Amino acid sequence: MAHKLCEPVGAVLLILLFGTSALAQSNQVWPETSIFMRLTDQLRFYFLMTTVKEERTSTEGEVGPNFDFYIKPLRKLNRWAGFRLDESKSRLLMVRVGYRYIFPYGGDGSDEHRGVVEATSRCPLIHGFLVSDRNRVDLRTINGIF
Repeated sequence: MAHKLCEPVGAVLLILLFGTSALAQSNQVWPETSIFMRLTDQLRFYFLMTTVKEERTSTEGEVGPNFDFYIKPLRKLNRWAGFRLDESKSRLLMVRVGYRYIFPYGGDGSDEHRGVVEATSRCPLIHGFLVSDRNRVDLRTINGIF
């Protein structure tokens, strides 16, 4: 009986969660390029390149290297439609250590150096669902001030 009640309640929650729109003062687009390179079974290199566009004008860019550290996988992932799934999703815990350099395209902003420490825990649920919890600390220096 409880299982039959969960499906309609879950559908209503999804509609409420994703069906509402928020009004913003400006239109923003965040195009991003990410490069991932597996170094070992427990270590991956990640390089990030992104920019912020407001009203079709780029305002700032962000680049930086990161290293992802993993504990052993939970289980072997299956292939889906002939493609290998992201094996990082099978890890219980991922710790990322990295550096980000953020710079303005115009003259009105400040350069920012940012050390990043991130921890992501994952918990697999039934039917292929995965719950992730990411916690992050940024160590920021803007114009030489920490």
